Amino acid sequence: MLSEFVCQGCGGALMVSRARDGAAAHEYLDCRACQRRFPIVNSIPRFAGDLGDLSATASSYGYQWSGFWSGLFDRGDVFGLQFEQTSDYFLRSLGLDRGDLNGKVVLDAGTGSGRVPLSIHAMGCSIYAVDMHSSLETVAARLSSHPSVQVVQANLIALPFPDDFFDIAWSSGVLMYSQDAGEVFRSIARKVKPGGRLFISVYGKDINHYRMFRHLLPFAHRLPVPFVYFLSALIAVPLYTGFNLALWAIRTFKRGQPPPYRVGAFTVEDASHKSYRSIVLNLFDQLHPQFQSEHSVEEVRSWFSSNGFADVVFTETIGMVAARGVKKA
Repeated sequence: MLSEFVCQGCGGALMVSRARDGAAAHEYLDCRACQRRFPIVNSIPRFAGDLGDLSATASSYGYQWSGFWSGLFDRGDVFGLQFEQTSDYFLRSLGLDRGDLNGKVVLDAGTGSGRVPLSIHAMGCSIYAVDMHSSLETVAARLSSHPSVQVVQANLIALPFPDDFFDIAWSSGVLMYSQDAGEVFRSIARKVKPGGRLFISVYGKDINHYRMFRHLLPFAHRLPVPFVYFLSALIAVPLYTGFNLALWAIRTFKRGQPPPYRVGAFTVEDASHKSYRSIVLNLFDQLHPQFQSEHSVEEVRSWFSSNGFADVVFTETIGMVAARGVKKA
């Protein structure tokens, strides 16, 4: 899978090279056209380089996803989605069946914990799981037994792939944590081949019960990341009881109605019982990011249309704005 990468600087082909430093051997991807060199560390090609203003984001998300696999958060309930439901959610969001992935090349743009490639790796597709966070080794270790998955460290604004390369691109709950979500969308869209599918989801404009804490504590992302975790764990103590009582009431009074639910000015995407550690994850995910933005349905629709996508279908419009589209030939 390494042969598919291109140089971020000039777009040239890359070749694997090896060099020794005493007893240690190092691998690189070298561009013969512009002489740029990208290291391969622990089987992960490293294209991120100097992240500049995004270094804090890479570090805080490294803490989050390392903590996810070490038990700080609930692995079974990730933002309201059960782990075993991930593959069904992926296929439903893209409007595909299991057999449709066979032979396809998939981009997971902002893989986070790696749960998407873990869920779909056996469906006959090749997956590139891309992120820039500092704990990708932990994710790669979880995926190491699946040869159809290649973990890549790269900034989504400068993806190291040829244009028109992917059959499917997926970026769920990622773009709104960048400095310019529309520009990241354009970067991903360029890599989708004509006839290929792209799915994205971002925060909507609705008032959300978790996002409210981002507005109440706008300074939190400037605190040391472990302190933000401690703050999230502290807030989650009273929320655990109060939130689950509220969810019980929603289930009772809105029986027979499918989620998401509107309760006054708030939106609730899922009224199932929440574990304490899943509430901590939701709070922490709101408080620690350096950047966070909210987007309207009209704005997301304009991203798809201005980047050459048709057949745009919105799968969520309350709480999250989620949509898929097909790239025109």
